[in-house]
Amino acid sequence: SPFLVYMGPLLHLQTALQDCDGLGFASAVYAYLQEVEAREKLKAAFATENLLYESILQQNHEAWDLLIDLLDTMATVLRGHVLPTDQLIELFRLGIGTCDFGSIPNTLDQVTIGTADRIRPNEPKVVFVLGMNQGEFPPQLQEQPFFTDGEREKLLESGIQIGPTVLRQNDYEQLYLYSALTAASHRLYLSYHLSLGDGSQCAPTPILRRILELTEERCLVKQEQLGELFYAVNEETLYETLCRQYRRDNGVVSAMYEQIKDSEKGESLEQLEALLQKKDYAIEDPAVARELFGSTMRLSPSNVNKYFSCPFSYFCYSGLQLRERRRADYSSLEAGNLLHHLLAQMVLRYGGKGLADLSLSQLEAESERLVEEYLQDCLGDADKLQKRSQYLFRSLSKRASYILRQLGEEFSQSEFEPLYCELPIRSGSPVPPVVFETEEGIRLSIEGIVDRVDVMEKNGRRYARVIDYKSGGQSFSYTEMFYGLKLQMLLYLLSICENGSGKLQGAVPAGVLYFPAQDASLTVERSSDSGAVEKKRQEKYKMTGLVLEDEDCIYGMEKPQLKITKTKKGQSEQRLVEGRYIPVKSTSKGWHASQSKLASEEQMRLIFRHIRQLMTDMAENLSHGRIEALPAGTKSEQPCSYCEFRSICRHQDSDKKTVFAAMKKEDCFDELEQRYFGEKGEE
Repeated sequence: SPFLVYMGPLLHLQTALQDCDGLGFASAVYAYLQEVEAREKLKAAFATENLLYESILQQNHEAWDLLIDLLDTMATVLRGHVLPTDQLIELFRLGIGTCDFGSIPNTLDQVTIGTADRIRPNEPKVVFVLGMNQGEFPPQLQEQPFFTDGEREKLLESGIQIGPTVLRQNDYEQLYLYSALTAASHRLYLSYHLSLGDGSQCAPTPILRRILELTEERCLVKQEQLGELFYAVNEETLYETLCRQYRRDNGVVSAMYEQIKDSEKGESLEQLEALLQKKDYAIEDPAVARELFGSTMRLSPSNVNKYFSCPFSYFCYSGLQLRERRRADYSSLEAGNLLHHLLAQMVLRYGGKGLADLSLSQLEAESERLVEEYLQDCLGDADKLQKRSQYLFRSLSKRASYILRQLGEEFSQSEFEPLYCELPIRSGSPVPPVVFETEEGIRLSIEGIVDRVDVMEKNGRRYARVIDYKSGGQSFSYTEMFYGLKLQMLLYLLSICENGSGKLQGAVPAGVLYFPAQDASLTVERSSDSGAVEKKRQEKYKMTGLVLEDEDCIYGMEKPQLKITKTKKGQSEQRLVEGRYIPVKSTSKGWHASQSKLASEEQMRLIFRHIRQLMTDMAENLSHGRIEALPAGTKSEQPCSYCEFRSICRHQDSDKKTVFAAMKKEDCFDELEQRYFGEKGEE
């Protein structure tokens, strides 16, 4: 078996090394090398006419001879001396460390490459130092966790060989840097990279910055100054240079193309041309598309958003299940879950109006208790987390206390009451999802979890609104809704109003609201009084979204203020909504157009009709394999700028895309009415 092929020789070596002398050690190691056919495999690995590989093979021959000489020495000197295996291994390592290994330059003009701590330059005329970046050369040293520097010094003074202290190692690194910078007799070239493979920016090392300051950057040459053909020194690098610039239409690219097309790289060039040909991505066989996506699709709202941002991106993510490798951390995995859990538990325990009866200190104490419970229940032993993670988790309790205070204030004046927190929209739950079906029988449903559902019963009608806690800013956009983006809350509201049971049965769509569950910090002027600070806080926690244009509904969300105006005929009374909690504001002339996001019942029905059509079109397109790389966004913001699959589709800025301009409310609904009812208002 493969296990025995690799482990068998190692087990034989382990057995042979037990209670042996120098001769036994040398014999055991040599027998192991023979058993694994080390020398034959080295020869086979570099059996080629490549001059570089011939040089490596010669070095391997030298290394083999040195190894055999060392084993012979140990067999002769330590014959009859039985030592523990670890001591024999240490002597073997020390022996390897004393071996001189290298090659004598064949000519006077030869390039020698090595690391700064190992290379021994012999008065070179020209030196190139690569990687002159901060934290890389010299490297950023860290204290070893096992021994402190003081303990390390005492061990060294006692004759125990151990690695140098951080300070001593830093001295060595400075010496290596000095040697590298002063070795050249004629010319010195220093190079540093601007970024890493993951895109993170890099800075030059301090000594290089100092050199640039002293020379006023007269000696600085940037990559863009080197020219297009700087790296094209042979056929391989010429091909790589052409690949990087293939889309450019100029004489240099044409010349490179002519040079390569008849060479060994000509076939690779044909493959490159085939890859770069403009074509619409599609699954040609609908049967394959239906097997991939299914005839019954259950999607999340984020999948819907990805599809309408770019169908090909959805195909990569949901169809092929491709995922970008990311390091798991506190912020991306658990912080949002913890905050949602905390808010849900507090609302369910105390009710909406009950939160208003708790002081800020009580809210914080309750939040701290829930955080500790969550950490123990969901993350196991919280004390084993890194201190930074523990601090970040526990700091959420203070943030949550301010959010809960705002919720208490809002509920204390509202007629809406929370009915559900963390309500699942899926089959078997109180609210199953709406099923969208195409003419061919392809079914699609959107499942997810609603952060909160509030209800109000007034004048014989039952109103339902959905609330989404957002740690980042988000607002409702008629433009995004029209093009199928950020439909999550509207999809949930549609399912609640059509499929809700019990206290949600027959509910009127009161709206969708985004609650800014943000940090409690504020930016105010130093001279601001408490009133200005409170106003700033209200603005920060004001909800955004879309509200039903219905007085009962609006007044139920935010209690209107009575305004008395004196007139010649006496006085008049008006009830005005200030817009402290919801995105609605009224004036003496009616609803404030620019500061109110409202939709009538007829417009709500039109929105739901549009969503049905969008979902049906999506299901039909996927079932027919239409997965075109067609990004959709505004002129200034396209999804390609942050898409993890851009390297797959190779979409360029000049390629086809959907660019939409901002739509006003009137334009949006006029377009929807025209689309679904025609000019005469007939369906």
